[in-house]
Amino acid sequence: MAALPAGSGGGKSPVGTRLTVRYRADDPQVVARQSDVDGGAAAVGTAAAAVSALALLTVAALATLSRARQRARPARQDPAGTTP
Repeated sequence: MAALPAGSGGGKSPVGTRLTVRYRADDPQVVARQSDVDGGAAAVGTAAAAVSALALLTVAALATLSRARQRARPARQDPAGTTP
């Protein structure tokens, strides 16, 4: 039996559920769920950072393309001041 730290995700399981835990050899009172130690959060964080960077690059590319199109299109104006 072990009391898991706050934020470990162990509170989502009903009382009596068997969980694999890891503990410090020099202090067995400090425990954590095995699934919290595996590094899943780091993978999610890395994926989120990659997706946000890709989105930022896409927006920057679209803005650059839009500016290039506006500069390439000369303003059409009739010498008499009327539009054709």
